[in-house]
Amino acid sequence: MNVKKKRSAHTVIEFDIPVQADSFRYKDGIIEVMYEGEVVTPDRGQVRISYDRPKGSKLLNATPIEETVCLDPNLQLTEYYQIVAVDTNTKRLGDTTISMAGVFLGVANKIAGDKINFTIQPCVLYEYRGLSPENAERYVWRKLLHELTNEEKLTDKKIGVVIDSSLSDLRAINERTLPVYEDYYLPDGYNLIYASSDAGMEYAVNKMIRQCDKIANQKIDVVLKNEAYRDGTHLEQDEWGNQFTTWYFQLNRAE
Repeated sequence: MNVKKKRSAHTVIEFDIPVQADSFRYKDGIIEVMYEGEVVTPDRGQVRISYDRPKGSKLLNATPIEETVCLDPNLQLTEYYQIVAVDTNTKRLGDTTISMAGVFLGVANKIAGDKINFTIQPCVLYEYRGLSPENAERYVWRKLLHELTNEEKLTDKKIGVVIDSSLSDLRAINERTLPVYEDYYLPDGYNLIYASSDAGMEYAVNKMIRQCDKIANQKIDVVLKNEAYRDGTHLEQDEWGNQFTTWYFQLNRAE
C-alpha cells in the first residue's frame, strides 16, 4: 500500500529594495505583508511544494509569485488567464529521432474563499523528427510560446506554462536573463511553472503535466506502429525548417 508522503510548503517572497514589515494578514488562502496598516507588495517569489525522502527532498512543483502570495499552489493559479502544460518525449528511430509533445489547457477560477474550480482539456500534439534528445524539450517550448503569442485572444493576458525540466534554469528564464531556446526569450506576461509528472496528483499542475506525458507516449506508439506515419512522409516544416506536424484532438482522442 502506497502512503502519500507528508507535503512541505515553502513560500519565498523577494523585494528589490529594503522594506519594513510589522505584520502579516491571512485571509482566504492569501498572505499579505503589512507595514503600518498598508500592504507591501513583493517584486517576486515562489511557492514550492516538496516532500522528504532518504536520498533528498523531492520537489513536486514550483509556482512563481508576482503580486498575490498564496500558500496553496492551486490557488496561485487563479492569477493566470490560462494555464498551458507541455511535455515532450523523444525516442530513437533508426538514425534519427521522433519527438512527441502533449499540450493541455487549464483554467483556474476562484469560487469561494480559498476554494477553486480547475478544468483541463487536451489541446494539441506536436510531432517532430530529428530533434536531439537534449534540446527537444526547450525547442518545443519555443514552438508553443510562438503559437500562443500569435493568438489574438491571449494578447495582454497572463499565461502560466507548466513544464517538467530545466528546473535549475527556471528562475533565469522567468526573469528573461536566459533564453528559452537559442535567442528566444520568454514573452512578457508569461511565467514557467515547474511540476513533476510522477507525483503530487492533488495539485493541478502535476495532474496536467502527467496527462501531457501520457498522451505523448501513447501517440508515439500509434505513429510508430502505423506504416503510413512511421516514415514521416506526413510531416511538413515548422518556422525553423525542422520536420513537424500538429495532431489535433477529436472526441478526447488524438486523431
